[in-house]
Amino acid sequence: ISVNVNCQYVVPKDGTPLSGLIQDHVISGVRLSLRGVFFDSHRRVETDSMTGGFREGYQQLVYQGLSNKRGDIELLPPAILKPARLWSGKQVLSTIILNTIPTGKYPINLTGTAKISSKVL
Repeated sequence: ISVNVNCQYVVPKDGTPLSGLIQDHVISGVRLSLRGVFFDSHRRVETDSMTGGFREGYQQLVYQGLSNKRGDIELLPPAILKPARLWSGKQVLSTIILNTIPTGKYPINLTGTAKISSKVL
């Protein structure tokens, strides 16, 4: 089955594919959700040199992802409390997703497993 990606995301101006932009977003999502990536409330905690590049903290990343949201932003409790309060990269993504659900609607629910080979990264 082919999804013909080059025809899925095109620039309205000239019809050229946005595959580079899509690839950047996918890579960012993968790096953000890797095991061992943690953030304090204001900056990234260095735990793995392979995921370098993130410098913002949990609250800053959530704010950037929800910059056009009106009203309060609901934050998740930290994954680790001691010796420091730390949030995982997956919690950053979860917070953004949970805050985009319209009031009165059911939240997203997914149960699944996936493995990404270290050769890919």
